[in-house]
Amino acid sequence: MRTVGRRRERTLGEVSGAVRRGRMRIAIDVWGNMVRRVGWGGWNAAYEASYVGNRRVGFEYDGAGDVVDDGRQQYGYDAVWRQVRAQGSGYRLEQQYDGDGLRVKKNDNGEVVYYIRSSVLGGKW
Repeated sequence: MRTVGRRRERTLGEVSGAVRRGRMRIAIDVWGNMVRRVGWGGWNAAYEASYVGNRRVGFEYDGAGDVVDDGRQQYGYDAVWRQVRAQGSGYRLEQQYDGDGLRVKKNDNGEVVYYIRSSVLGGKW
């Protein structure tokens, strides 16, 4: 049976939560994108999306294939494709990275957090 170009549907077993207990079904396209979800519960109980050429319909992409506008927020990337900006209605996120590609600063709507690595801590945060 040929499956290329067809959706695959899976049941993800029991889902436990404060709202309900039951089964969740998702449909996945050939690129691995979730195109439909039912039985999840919560604020987004049912989900459906369409993709053309592995890009979600209604989203805007840059030349590298990164989402630059999803209809609610706009995104910006640096020269090595790390997300450096996200902004939407009343929200702005800015991120800076060091030469190793690790985040060193995050400005989340005016709340600034610095990330410092230390060799004393074995290179961990």
